Amino acid sequence: MTTIFNRISMVRARLMRYREAEDAILSAQSYSIEGMNLTRADLKTVQNIIAELERELAGLERASKKEERNRVRMVVPIDSTAMFKTRSIT
Repeated sequence: MTTIFNRISMVRARLMRYREAEDAILSAQSYSIEGMNLTRADLKTVQNIIAELERELAGLERASKKEERNRVRMVVPIDSTAMFKTRSIT
């Protein structure tokens, strides 16, 4: 089962890889090795995917904060006089 926190981690890792790809494209769009011409992925496509991943990550982070706020907390009321008596006995 994939939790929202696992999904955030996966999107962050993917976003990091796309940012590295963008850096590689910006440094050299095409190059030659031993007479073979190689062209990297399309810069605009990579930038669009980065924007999509950033939006997805922002949404997941907002959802995770809501999930944390919606956790059930148990409160046990303590009678202050009983607590005082317990302290004075021990």
